[in-house]
Amino acid sequence: MSVISGVDYLNIAEDYAAAMDALSDVPVNLWNATYEVVMLQQVNPEVDLLNAFYNTYQINTSIVASKGTYLEAIRTLQVHILSRSDAAVVSSVDDFIYNYVPGQKVPSEFAELSSLAGYPISAEYITAA
Repeated sequence: MSVISGVDYLNIAEDYAAAMDALSDVPVNLWNATYEVVMLQQVNPEVDLLNAFYNTYQINTSIVASKGTYLEAIRTLQVHILSRSDAAVVSSVDDFIYNYVPGQKVPSEFAELSSLAGYPISAEYITAA
């Protein structure tokens, strides 16, 4: 049985956390752009641009708010580590982190996604936000 390495697991956790961090700025940046269009105070540009800018803001805000698009990958990762690890030492995600990623912690953003996917991670294995 072959399981992902602890180092690779941690790298994936950090990559997903970084993605979630980057996404958190998207609605603010898109709102600022929309606000700039509103503040143009010129009829033609405002009429031409406002609907498209506001729709882009709304669509992306709902995408960012819905973490569901990321949960399948996280769920699959957690199922992998639980089904492919040594069952004698791993019966939970916490066990995997303890045994395969000793002394390391996963980012809080990743832990939140893992919990939403149905695989909670104990606070002792999560970095402070």
